[in-house]
Amino acid sequence: MEVHILRNLLLICVLLLICVQLSFQQRDYYNEYDDIDDGLTPAPRTRPDRRRTSSRTRGRDKERRERESEREREVERRERERERARVLERRERERQRSRQRVLYTTPQGLLPPPTEETFTSPPLISTGRTDSCGCPTNIEYSINSLNNYVQTSKSDKAQTMDRLGKIEKQLQDLQELVEKVDAESQNWKNSLRFPGLSVLNSPTSIALSDDAPRSTDTFKDCQDVLDRGNSQRGIYQIKPEHSAYTSLVFCQDGWTLLQRRYDGKTDFHRSYDDYIEGFGNFSGEFWLGLEIMHQLTMGEPFDLRIDLESRSTKFYYAVYSGFGVGGEEEDYRLTYTNKTSGNTRDGLRHNKGRGFSARDHDRDSWRSQSCANHYRSGFWLDRCGSDLNRDPTKGVFGGTKWGGRYVKSSLMRIKPARAMRPKDFNASP
Repeated sequence: MEVHILRNLLLICVLLLICVQLSFQQRDYYNEYDDIDDGLTPAPRTRPDRRRTSSRTRGRDKERRERESEREREVERRERERERARVLERRERERQRSRQRVLYTTPQGLLPPPTEETFTSPPLISTGRTDSCGCPTNIEYSINSLNNYVQTSKSDKAQTMDRLGKIEKQLQDLQELVEKVDAESQNWKNSLRFPGLSVLNSPTSIALSDDAPRSTDTFKDCQDVLDRGNSQRGIYQIKPEHSAYTSLVFCQDGWTLLQRRYDGKTDFHRSYDDYIEGFGNFSGEFWLGLEIMHQLTMGEPFDLRIDLESRSTKFYYAVYSGFGVGGEEEDYRLTYTNKTSGNTRDGLRHNKGRGFSARDHDRDSWRSQSCANHYRSGFWLDRCGSDLNRDPTKGVFGGTKWGGRYVKSSLMRIKPARAMRPKDFNASP
């Protein structure tokens, strides 16, 4: 009996302990959801012990208080910024109003005081009374101020017109100077493009006198023409020492002109015989002839000068020493010693030693075609490089070419090496 009573007491004690433990766990479980309204994530549905749950709750409370204080500081900062902006705006409005008050309350009247020394204040006849805005009540004083300002403006206008007149005069002087420089430059260009003919309005004006030499005498070359007192440039009869016939050439200061190309009006797509004999007109484009070139250069050394005008109207030149043209048995082969002067590249370095090529006489190194037929010209050609006899009007589409540069005019002339002077090596001899 006693054992039975003890067992029941033990069961009752165990049940009481279980109830007490369940009540404590339920209270902790509901305490975890006290801060759900603050936006925090609820704790997991586990039931940790009381000690761990209390520390986590205290941590969340601390974080919540920090966030609230940070929001309060941000609100205060924005409020201070708005207040500062309102103060600055109010100060700016005050400054504008003060400027207007200064503008309308100056001693000289309604307008601000001028900076010109010629301005004189009108006689002060105001009673000094002003209205509520600070403006003078005397209308006559304001009218005098306006009239004085108008007179000052008229004076300034007269001075400005005087200065404009002086500037226009200076512009006219500059325009006259530019025209003078352009005229001189054009004369120099013509002297390169049409040597000896720059004094004429048009090179074709001597077309009727091409066959009329300036002298009935016969000379050895153009330097002999100059040495014998004929300083006037033009057409002369020459007979080289090793030639059996005379030829007409254009002489200029001892230079013998070999070739001129500038407008493309003369057809240079000629036969080999035409290039041997020569063609064209001394007043325009021409080719002197391979045979006369050979006869001239076989007796003594000559210097060759080539003048070029680029498509951008820049002038270039090159001088070669020891220039010579071989005989017919050598296909009139081009020879020279070296390039001695100039402001452009050596455009003949690939043409040196080559025979002359024409439409019916191919001596270039292009195996499949003929450079002379392809570009409708004739020259000492290697692989269609420098060629001064192409059509200059075609530009980069097969026009006159010199060492990779396309040019719109060219001039070839020779002079005995013994007669070369320092100025003959300059840009404009």
